[in-house]
Amino acid sequence: MDNGGNVAGMSRLNLVIAVALASVLLSANATEAYAQGPDRCISDLTDAELGARLDWVERDLRRGVKRSRWWYFGWLSAFTALGTGELILGLTTDVDSRDDKAARDGYYFASAGAFFTAASMAAMPMTSAFAWKRLRKMPNGTRAEREARLVEGLRLLKKSAERQAFASGPLQHLSAVAYSSAAGIYLAVRYDNAFRTALAWLGIFTVKELQTLSVPKAQIHAWDDERYGSRPCMAPLLRPERGVEVSVAPSPGGLGLRLRF
Repeated sequence: MDNGGNVAGMSRLNLVIAVALASVLLSANATEAYAQGPDRCISDLTDAELGARLDWVERDLRRGVKRSRWWYFGWLSAFTALGTGELILGLTTDVDSRDDKAARDGYYFASAGAFFTAASMAAMPMTSAFAWKRLRKMPNGTRAEREARLVEGLRLLKKSAERQAFASGPLQHLSAVAYSSAAGIYLAVRYDNAFRTALAWLGIFTVKELQTLSVPKAQIHAWDDERYGSRPCMAPLLRPERGVEVSVAPSPGGLGLRLRF
């Protein structure tokens, strides 16, 4: 009897272990599948679902294009002009006194920071400023072309969101604090000039913060939407665009008006 009980207990234990392992494997497979991104189910979509998802992506890429372009080209031009102007001021400043040297070095700090920021923007363009123009050129006739267009649209939307998140993220604030503080500390220690120290610190910090705080975020909000979530096959691909519904129904006092949003 004891042996039979032991065998039965071991069988139950083995069953529990097998179920647990199966659950872990299924969970791992599901996680791996979800990690493939929101384009993994495109081939399974019906034509209507494919069209709806493509319309959503195109709409989200069109949203805020003008603002993205103004932000990108505006700040790129501003930093280029600022760097050039500060460099000219630094080169043409007479250094007859310590205050003049402090002013010259302050110009050089501002020029170097502006040129570095402009070069960074040129090397990493704001994707949302160009994404819709790029996607619009892709063909949209056959099913295969629409699938390819949707895959590229999702890639561009995700990249746009990531670029906006980086441009408005904590690293930008940290770089503004670090560089302005370095300039201020250098001028304070070397020249003991409170005015030039405050001007360099506040000027560099303020301009960089204005750029960071003005970053457009339309694609960040779009990508965070549930239809681009980590489980796209489970998301409502054809979520209805429902407006206001008005209905009139009998009520104890006469007629009742009901609004549904």
